[in-house]
Amino acid sequence: MPAPRAVLVDIGETLFAEQPMDRRAAADALVADPRFAPHLPDADALEAAQPDRPGAWSVLGWLRGMLPEALAVEAELLVWEAGVRMTPMPGARDALAALRSASVPVGAVSNTRFSGRAWQHVMEARDLAVDFVVSSADLGARKPDPAIFRAALGRLRLPPGDVWFVGDSWERDVRGAAAAGLLPVRFGKGPPPPRPHPPCAVACDWPAFVAFWKSAGPRRVS
Repeated sequence: MPAPRAVLVDIGETLFAEQPMDRRAAADALVADPRFAPHLPDADALEAAQPDRPGAWSVLGWLRGMLPEALAVEAELLVWEAGVRMTPMPGARDALAALRSASVPVGAVSNTRFSGRAWQHVMEARDLAVDFVVSSADLGARKPDPAIFRAALGRLRLPPGDVWFVGDSWERDVRGAAAAGLLPVRFGKGPPPPRPHPPCAVACDWPAFVAFWKSAGPRRVS
C-alpha cells in the first residue's frame, strides 16, 4: 500500500471510545440554561424527542425547530458537553500530531447526530484537531454510502487512490471506503472480517497505525 497524500478517519471507536448518549443529561442541561429555557418544553419532552440512534435525525436540525439559529448553534455544543461521553483512543493525539508534522492532511468522516462544526469545536478543545469534519448530520448521507466519502475527497481535492480511510467497522468503513475508491485501514481489535471483504490494511491501535504508515512505500510519481 503506497503512502497516502491524505488520511480520512472515522470518529466513534476510532478517534474516540464512545458510550451511549445521555439524553436525560442533555435535556436537563438545556432547560437549566437561561439562554434556551424560555424557548423549550420541559425536560421530559426534550428527552423523549431524542432518538436512541441518530439515523437521519440531527441535534442541530432538532434545535433549529425550537430556537433561533444563533442559539441553536450554541445549544448544540451544550448538548454535546452534557450528554456525550467520549474519551480519546490511546495514541490518537500522537498519531494526529505525527501526520500533521509530516504535512499529511487529515479529515474526519462520521455517521453522527452532531454537525461538523460542533465536532470541530469539541475535537480542537481536546487536542484532537483535524483539518475538517464531514458529518452525516450535515450531508444527509451515511457511511457506507460513497457520497459521504466523495464529499471528503472534494475537500481534499485528491483522487481516492491517494487517500487512506481509517475506521473500525467492516461494513461502514472498510466496504464503504473501498467502494468509493479509497484505501481502507481497518482499525481496532473487533470481530474477524466477513467473507468476502475488500482488500485492506489492519491496525489494532494508533501506535500500530503510525508504524504501518511510516513503513509504507513511496508513492509513484506519474
